[in-house]
Amino acid sequence: MKALISDIHGNLEALRAVLDEVDSLGIRDIVCLGDIVGYGPQPRECLDIVQSVANVIILGNHEEAVLNGCPPNFSPRARRAIDWTRRTLLEDPNEKEADREARRELLKSFKPHIRIEGVTYVHGSPRSPTREYVLPRDAQDRKKMQGIFDALEDFCFCGHSHTPGIFTASGFTHPSDNFEL
Repeated sequence: MKALISDIHGNLEALRAVLDEVDSLGIRDIVCLGDIVGYGPQPRECLDIVQSVANVIILGNHEEAVLNGCPPNFSPRARRAIDWTRRTLLEDPNEKEADREARRELLKSFKPHIRIEGVTYVHGSPRSPTREYVLPRDAQDRKKMQGIFDALEDFCFCGHSHTPGIFTASGFTHPSDNFEL
């Protein structure tokens, strides 16, 4: 069994709570779908913990923005968060240069997508791994969903939207809908 974690956004308390639950279930195979950093006050700590527990870490749009700058669609709030996160992770003069560089190399090592045993893991969508949102309302957009399904070989897990659920050719199902596979 795998645990999927995503969109931690520097929230150390939430990360610890989730990892405690994962541990209580005896799950040792953890995939992080990106956005470990961004918004929250503890990006270093979250990055360190995820690096130590996750078998796979996918590049999120916030890690990408820390490394490469914000894309045009980032809101002013998101831009401020990324600027602060970049300074905290990569530019803090109170940290050793070697530590800042190691963190930069760690972020660079995250892949935008990975395929393992027939399953694709991305942050956003299989068409645009760090940028495209797949939202429940998209289930009604047949053209968008067909394009996403066409980009898949089989199954895909993605984060980014902060909304759990399953997309199929027949629509979207939220976990509270008591679905069966």
